[in-house]
Amino acid sequence: MSPLPEPLNTLMNGQDAQARSFREKLRKWNSIFAFTSILFNMGTRINEIGGNFQLFQIHGSLYHRQGPLVPAGRPVDARFSQVYLYDPAEAAAARAGGAEGLDPNLIGSLTMMLQRSNPLIQLYLTGREQYAKISEEGGDACLILNPQLSLVVERGADRRRENLATGDEVAMILPEEYSEQGMRDIVLGKSPNREDVGAFTIINPNHALYLPLHYVLLFPNGELGWHWSRTLFNRPDKRLTQRSFYR
Repeated sequence: MSPLPEPLNTLMNGQDAQARSFREKLRKWNSIFAFTSILFNMGTRINEIGGNFQLFQIHGSLYHRQGPLVPAGRPVDARFSQVYLYDPAEAAAARAGGAEGLDPNLIGSLTMMLQRSNPLIQLYLTGREQYAKISEEGGDACLILNPQLSLVVERGADRRRENLATGDEVAMILPEEYSEQGMRDIVLGKSPNREDVGAFTIINPNHALYLPLHYVLLFPNGELGWHWSRTLFNRPDKRLTQRSFYR
């Protein structure tokens, strides 16, 4: 992984009061910059144990969710990935408004840092432009991000897909990824005339962006997480398991 950009590197490794406070509240800091939300069933044993014992227990699975791409109201109403669609100053103000106890100046600094270092922001900005186009065209369509990190328009019930233009040359063609609906697609937005246009969609944990879209402060440069195509460095014919990757 690439070195952490500043000021995140100093905050993660420094020993001054600000750095220590940042690390103590790291989960809260990460939450205000996450592109995705989480869904889980919370355990209740912490109430049974009592005292100062820290316990976080989940029943069943933990899910990361992608919400509607475009916010319904003002920047202050934006949440998660929607915040990144605004000017950095507006985005910082929106985050600070819902982050009680966090330094607004530091929120602004980290917002600008991510604008410089994280390529996923531009991906979502491009997605917003494409979403506006398919919304104007009408019809039953949705904008998805496939496992190859390409924006794709999926139209109608027959799941026909059209890969959006990204350049003058085609570098790679993987037809099996476009033949039918893929379980590892991330749905970014749906045309306004669909009944489920405002619904959340669950991101498959095998997608390369499952981790960096939620744990943004661990992957500030947009590095990819585990995915099916990862192989061992010295054994390209052998797949890298999730257990080995996380270790």
